Amino acid sequence: MGFISKGKDSTLVDIFSVGNQVLKLEMGNLISINDGIPIPYPMFNIRFLNSNYPSKTIKYIFLGKAIFNGKNLEKDGNMFSQKIGNIIYTVSPKKIYFKDIDNGIMIKIKKF
Repeated sequence: MGFISKGKDSTLVDIFSVGNQVLKLEMGNLISINDGIPIPYPMFNIRFLNSNYPSKTIKYIFLGKAIFNGKNLEKDGNMFSQKIGNIIYTVSPKKIYFKDIDNGIMIKIKKF
């Protein structure tokens, strides 16, 4: 279970397991993990995603925005999807789903 808080210039993601915070991402101009020293997005990508990802991919996923500069974007009403190589990304009013098969990454967000 988690919460996403959107500010004017920043996004905060808090993830909990059994009532304990297990992850805190603060995303503004830089990204901070669990109140650590803020780092540039490319460094985050190298450590946790893939060095070939565009800079703020993780932030755009949590905001439900198009990634990779809108590459292969297909819109259907108030939903959209992108398939980029082995990456599947879909956004609807109730759900965000991101899966990178090559890098073993999956993010699912259900909106209530």
